[in-house]
Amino acid sequence: MHASDAAISSAVSESLLNPVLAARQMRAPAGLSAWIILCAFCNCAGWILSAVHHLDRIGYALAMIGGLVMVLALGNRMWRNALADLRLGKLRRRFGRGLPPGFLILAALAFLGGALYLPSNYDALAYRTPRVLHWLAEGRWHWIHTDFGRLNTRGCGMEWVTAPLILFTGTDRLSFLINVACFALLPGRVFSVLKHLGVSGRTAWHWMWLLPTGYCYLLQAGSIGNDLFGALFALAAIELALRARQSERPEDLWLSLIAAGLMTAGKAFNELLLLPWQLAVWPALRLLIRRPLLFVLVILMAAGSSLLPTSWLNLRH
Repeated sequence: MHASDAAISSAVSESLLNPVLAARQMRAPAGLSAWIILCAFCNCAGWILSAVHHLDRIGYALAMIGGLVMVLALGNRMWRNALADLRLGKLRRRFGRGLPPGFLILAALAFLGGALYLPSNYDALAYRTPRVLHWLAEGRWHWIHTDFGRLNTRGCGMEWVTAPLILFTGTDRLSFLINVACFALLPGRVFSVLKHLGVSGRTAWHWMWLLPTGYCYLLQAGSIGNDLFGALFALAAIELALRARQSERPEDLWLSLIAAGLMTAGKAFNELLLLPWQLAVWPALRLLIRRPLLFVLVILMAAGSSLLPTSWLNLRH
């Protein structure tokens, strides 16, 4: 038996014999959950601070303190056993041989490319970074009077994540870290979606390392383009919807709703992907009635992280 096949079989057997491990594998990965919450927080904070004309360092500092308090308050529910995903032995076995080290090398090269070279993505330099600079200079989102409509009409999903980075560092050189994070999270999403759709573990394991190295994903891994940003949340939304059907955990459904919102805000064209997401999430919608108050809060967070605010502003202006 090949070494990678033996590792997969061993992991499956261990999960079947260890109920604690099986439950841990069923819950949403802590890294993915944290990234979804962080990106949603940046989007909601951007719109709220704009509404009160405090899109500045003081406003963001207060928002971050409030967000930290909420994370600590929900810590026992959402981040229990989060460090278990970072076990050194597990990481050593995963990247010991085969395809994972190749992906790790590509991820490291993407990071170096973003760190060593100036951003060069056309869309980002033409309108996505300039619009953030306009907002920060004004202290709020505002309709920019220009003939170049993209400065106003496009979704703000990735821009609201770059805004605090640019504000506190004074440069756009670190914006590539957003895509590095998305690239690092992509293999797990591919594996989980394929497994939940009935693909064998061996096949899903190989494709989780191969698919993220596709032309568009790999070239954007160290850039400031926004296609990879939307691709990650599209897969995450479907993965979490399928997880919710299996685990019966409302938290997975909540994260799926937020990820779907971020998917549309990252790129408006991704609205087409709401159809497969709806097919995946439909059987799990019954979980919403378990905690109706929290459901309302999640819906507000998902709406604030989606294309809806931009669509409303487009209609208004």
